[in-house]
Amino acid sequence: MHLFPRYLPHPTPATAVASMPRVKPPKIASISSSPPRYIRLAVADNGSPLPSQSSYIAEYPQRFTDGYSLVTIDNSKNDSDLFIKLFSLDSQPPIPVSVFLVKGKDTFTVREVRAGRYEVRYQNLDSGALFRTDSFSLKETQVANGMEFSKLTLILYKVLNGNMKTHPISAADFKS
Repeated sequence: MHLFPRYLPHPTPATAVASMPRVKPPKIASISSSPPRYIRLAVADNGSPLPSQSSYIAEYPQRFTDGYSLVTIDNSKNDSDLFIKLFSLDSQPPIPVSVFLVKGKDTFTVREVRAGRYEVRYQNLDSGALFRTDSFSLKETQVANGMEFSKLTLILYKVLNGNMKTHPISAADFKS
């Protein structure tokens, strides 16, 4: 009987590598480059609570209200609420003259708007996406029996062959 352990010959380098267990390198935490998840606003950017129905938002000045024109925002075929700013393009830099909320499935009309060039900038409150419309002009003309003025309806949902395009904007452009 043999009391000493039996030794095997040294393995060849190829055998040594093949017999070693494979170890996966440790996972290193990476910094995500994805944008932060959007959280629906509870207040407007001036700190005022958003109204529970389509309406002007408190604490924003309503400017250029010495005209006759009407601007209606039609959001009737959209489920998302829209935070909207009507910007005057006749001011440099452009300024918001009316700020309001239009609930999903609703419309809202801004009344007594002065003649001039405007655009609408808005935020979809479900997605956080920011857009602006093409610019448009409101006109007023004195006629013999009164005043002729613009009555414009902007449809802010997708319409086949629609007449108003929207363009993505930055948060800075929306806050201006």
